[in-house]
Amino acid sequence: IREVLLGNFYNFLWFRKSRLDAAVKRMVRDHIHFREDIVRRAEAVIDALGGHFSYSCMHVRRNDFQFREAWISAEAIVSNTRVLLRKGETLYIATDDAPQRRHHSVGTVSFDPAKPAQANHSWFAPLTKEYPTRFLSDYKGRLDGRTPPRLYASIEQLVCARARVFVGTYLSTMTSYIHRLRGYMADVPSKKLL
Repeated sequence: IREVLLGNFYNFLWFRKSRLDAAVKRMVRDHIHFREDIVRRAEAVIDALGGHFSYSCMHVRRNDFQFREAWISAEAIVSNTRVLLRKGETLYIATDDAPQRRHHSVGTVSFDPAKPAQANHSWFAPLTKEYPTRFLSDYKGRLDGRTPPRLYASIEQLVCARARVFVGTYLSTMTSYIHRLRGYMADVPSKKLL
């Protein structure tokens, strides 16, 4: 394949024989991994959060997300996740939210993939009121100063994969891959698709 597959590989590669399909999926699971420098950076964030499975995590897609039916308010997120999250437990939020975006309409702000983590996350105030929240921007000092912004999403996928519980965004490929990673990891305590 010479082109980049936007989305999950298992949605685009089909095999007539189910044994070959399963073999290819096992090969991807067992042999295609994040680079060591990405894992090291993610581990620095995980350690700062208290270690593996000591925090909860959610992925909230905001900027260029095209599926309007997946957009819900921060208040609705609090209500929908209250039974899953523990009071006082750190909640790490992986997001592409930009401080200038404050409306639910799609396409009002141009998306800049080089700026996925912003210092101002006021949209998340209802969550911050309920839980001690953290974002990647809180841990920039723990990342190597030469961390290219294009690696932020990969780092966040690994951070989310190692959370006690993970809640994602409906129809998001990033969320989908985090669920897949959690499924690959034998020690993940909860593999529910939330």
